[in-house]
Order: sequence, then structure tokens, then C-alpha cells
Amino acid sequence: MFKNCKSKKLIFVWIALITMLISSIGAYFIQTNGGKVDVLDLSIETDSGVVSMLMFRPNNYEYETSQKNEDGTVSVQTNYRQLPCIICVHGNLNSREMQDYAYIELARRGCLVIAIDMFGHGHSSPENPGPDIQAAIDYVSNLSYVDPAKIGLTGHSLGAVQIQTVAAANPDKISAVLPVGWSLIPDVAAALPDASLGSIVGAYDEFFYYLNMCDSDGNLKTDESGQILYPTVEAYNYANMQQVMNVSGIHENTIEFNTYYQTPNNKLRIVYQEKKNHPLLVYSEKSSEYMVEFFENAWNLDFETTTGISNNDIIWGWKAFFNTLGLAGFFAFIIAFALWLLELPFFSKLKVQSESVCEDRIKPKGFKEYLIYIIPLAFIVVLSGVLYYPLMRCGLFFEFEGTNSYNTTFPYQYANYSMTWSFIMGFISIAVFAVGFIVDRKNYTLQSKGYKNTLKQLGLIIRPSNLLRSIILAITVIFSAYILVYVFDYFFKTDFRFYTLAAKTFSPTVLVYTLVYFIFYFVYYFANAVTSNANARKGFPEWLNILIMCAVNVLGLLFVLAAYYIPFFMNGIPAFYESINPVLLYPFIILLCITPIYARKLYKATGNIYIPAILNTLLVTIITLASTRYFV
Repeated sequence: MFKNCKSKKLIFVWIALITMLISSIGAYFIQTNGGKVDVLDLSIETDSGVVSMLMFRPNNYEYETSQKNEDGTVSVQTNYRQLPCIICVHGNLNSREMQDYAYIELARRGCLVIAIDMFGHGHSSPENPGPDIQAAIDYVSNLSYVDPAKIGLTGHSLGAVQIQTVAAANPDKISAVLPVGWSLIPDVAAALPDASLGSIVGAYDEFFYYLNMCDSDGNLKTDESGQILYPTVEAYNYANMQQVMNVSGIHENTIEFNTYYQTPNNKLRIVYQEKKNHPLLVYSEKSSEYMVEFFENAWNLDFETTTGISNNDIIWGWKAFFNTLGLAGFFAFIIAFALWLLELPFFSKLKVQSESVCEDRIKPKGFKEYLIYIIPLAFIVVLSGVLYYPLMRCGLFFEFEGTNSYNTTFPYQYANYSMTWSFIMGFISIAVFAVGFIVDRKNYTLQSKGYKNTLKQLGLIIRPSNLLRSIILAITVIFSAYILVYVFDYFFKTDFRFYTLAAKTFSPTVLVYTLVYFIFYFVYYFANAVTSNANARKGFPEWLNILIMCAVNVLGLLFVLAAYYIPFFMNGIPAFYESINPVLLYPFIILLCITPIYARKLYKATGNIYIPAILNTLLVTIITLASTRYFV
């Protein structure tokens, strides 16, 4: 069917490219409402830095009128419709694109929507006390097609906190505020008597438990008599809702979730509650429905009459589908392109010349051999889970400033968590492998006796010229993959993502600090490349070898998530005192399933582990830094 191996591999490259193209076209179609909404990439200069934002503007915002002059000529005048405007603000580990559940649904219903990158995120300047949200408010307040009486704010998590503070400082400009994943702050509600306020909270919100229900030792707060104040997150949500209603002048016998109440001056107060945890509140069709309903009621609008779109007609999930499809295409392109490059003359010298070079060890025979095989893998699984929280706190191994897990050398706070875990687990993996090697060394030297041949078989011995080719290959693949990300972003204003795991454009600062973080992540992905292939067995199907290594990478971390969330969903409180670290695992686990696939495929093609080690390190470092909060 194919003329040669090179053309066959090129076909897979094209399939990945076409997948990304379909993803971008589909996502673009959804977020522009079939071309009825314009998407503009804007930047605002402030004294504290640049604020990057996306504007979603219905393209019927202007219209022309004509009149006949006395001299018989016709003059044409451009007029602007007065659009309601909502500014959307993301949370930690997020960027402006993560507000798509809001900006898609509001823009297609005729609202002007601004999604900003807060300082320290996305394409905005580094974290710095400054007017990022304020700059967006001032900007839209001066637009002739914005209705000044209908400017609102919504945001998730960190953004939900920030919008409330900024709204309280702008009571004359902001008329509706809807935090998501954070309670309404009673003092803010008191400061905004002339604005309609709502919130969308989760009954299993990790952060409410961590920040509001417990003391600094992780014990549930009690009153003077020793009675627990909030036995569940839902109990906390209800108590907070009552406080907000009280300061708003609403005194009713029964206050309920998902019910509108009016203040003495006829402004709305409502708390929506979903049976979800903190991150999933912005991955929910119901949240979009609540949000549309809130702004419609706050401003006495009727979206269905003006646009023909009902409140439960939610389509942003299709964009999430296309974004995920594109992410799959992005990951497929990396391995397909790498294997195709190996067919080119310059890189073909990296291809394995003899199958014996990367021949797998014979599968275990008998109980004793299976035990020797399983015990080191199980040990890694257990340690990766047990050490996750201690290592993610960083402080044992890096000197950080005060209680903040960042400094001028390592300014990406949440990347520092996974970096520390990766760095230490890399050394542990190598140590466990070395012990296993000593115990079972007779089965490592398959082709001939001697450690040199064994190290060569493991992919560790390589000529300097081929090491240079390996580095160039890995950099070329990742560089090319991200060039495509930028191309698709330029034409369609979309990226490739599954929730917080994103292949997206980034500021030049990310490349600078990639060099800093690279060595620490490299320890892990080098060790992982070695062990992924050293533990493969000749008698196992290839899919099973890959599956085993993916399981070794993530099973311990999945147990951590299970230990945290199962009691949470059953009892309303988690088993232990944590918030951000369980959330950080979501994208991390997916990456730890993908990188062994690359390690295995490239080892089988080349007989060395340096290509996948460098490639995986570059990929994970860039993805992590591009989606992480950056402090000055």
C-alpha cells in the first residue's frame, strides 16, 4: 500500500495535522457562533504591565443609517448598539481560554464578553500587584457600544475572589457580579447594595474545606462549646449564604439555594449550588445555564426573545470536545513526526541497526521471577503515592521565600510542586532500578556478558555525535509542534486542551525558565525512559508493556486521589487537609500516561533513551510553565 516506511510514517503525520485542523475549525465555529461573533486578541498597557485579553463581540454591534441632505447628497452614519458587557476572569492554573463556558454562551446571546489573563498568567505581565481587572473595566467603560448600566463581572476561583474586591471598588460601574467556585464575601455584598449578586458554589469544594472550615492544623473549626461549625462543605455554603442575605437586608425564615431574593432596593441575591467539586464548576453545562440566567435576570433581559436561544441551549461543550480532539492530534503529531524525522538522512543514523540492541528481557517464569519483577514496580507505585504530598510542599529541598513556594530562581509556584516530586522520584526510581539490577543482573546481559553491553542494550551508551543528533531531534519535534499551536491560534484563536492540560501559546518568559526547570524534570523523565524499557518483557504483548509502565507511573497518584475524594463525596468532607495538590494531579496524571508511550516507541526505533528523555522533559516543562502562575 505504501511505497516505503518513510511515506507510511508521513501519512500518520498528516493524520495528526488534519486532526488538529478539524479541532481548530470546529472550536472556532462554536466560539464565533457560526461566524456571528468576532474574536479579537487585545492588550492593555498599565503602569504595572500588560494585560492580555480576548474580546468576543457580536458582529451586529454596529449598523448604518442614511439621510438625504438638502443638496441632494446622501450621508451615511455609523451607529452602535448598546451591548451588555461581562468581564470573565480565570483562576489559578488557568488562562483566559478557560472561561469558554462563559464567553461562548454570553457572546452568542448578544453580550460583549472580555476574557482576561490576570497578571502572572497567560500572555499578561508577571504577577504584580496592579489593576489587571480594573484595566479591563476602564477599557470597556469607554467603548461606545457598551451599555454603561450593564457591566458585569464573573470569574472562577482566584478570579472569583478578585472580581468581588474590584467590584466593591467600582460600585458606580459594576451592576452584576457572579463568582464561581467561591462564596460571596459578606463585606463585599454590603458594599454593593446597588448591584445584583450571585454565586455558583460546589457541595464538594476543596478550597472551602481547606480555607474556611478548618484551622491551620487541619481540624474542623468549632464554636465556644466545642460544636463543629461546619460539618460539611454544604453546611458552610448555607451558613455563608445566610450571612450574605442578612447584610443585604433580606430576612426570611427560610433561605434556599437556587432561589432568587430581592434586596430592599430591588437588586437580586442568589446562591446556586452544584453537587460538584471546585474544578468541575467550570466544566459544567449547569454552571453555564445558571450564569446565563443570572445576567438575564440581573438586567431584565430576555435572551430567548432577542436571539432565539433558550437558557438551556448550551453548546460550549462542543468546543471542549474539539479542543480535546486537537490535544490528541497534538500528542499524536509529536510521536508521528519524531518517527518520520528518523527516516531523513541526518537523523537516520539514530535508527537502531540491530534488533538485539533493544531486545527486551525474557518474561518472568515461575513465582520467584514474577516476584522479583513485581516488587520493584510495586515499590515505585507505593512511594510515588506516599511521598506525593510531602514532596509537593517543596520546602524540604528548595529555599523559598516565607510561606510562598516560589522565589526569583523558581518563580512558577505550582510548577515547583511537580518539579520537586519529579526530581526526587527520579532519583528513587534509579535507585530502585539499580537494586533490581544487582539482584537480577544475570538476566540483564542477554547478548553477551559484561556491563558495557548491558548499558548499551538499555540505551545508555551512545556516540557523542548521536547524542547531539538526539538533542536536535527532540528540540525539532517540540519546536515544530508548538509552531503548529501558534499557527492554529493565529488563524482560529483556539488552542488544544483537556481542562487544565493545554498545549497553548505562551510568553517568551516560559522559554527562559524552561532552561531553569529542565534539569529537575529531566532527572525523572530520564529515569522513566530507562525503567520503562528495562522493565519491558519479550513475552508480553507490546501494549501490555506500555500499559504496565503507565500504571506504574500513575497508580500511586490515583490512590491519592481516591483516598481524598471518595470520603469527600460520601461524607461531605475529605479525608485530609489539602486543596490545590489534588487538583494539580489532573493534568499531571495524563502526561504520566503519555510519556511512557513516547519512551517506548522511540527506544524501539533508536535503541537509545536520550531522545524520549529530552523530548518528554521539554514537553512537560513547557506545558506546565505555560499553564502556571508566574510570580516576579
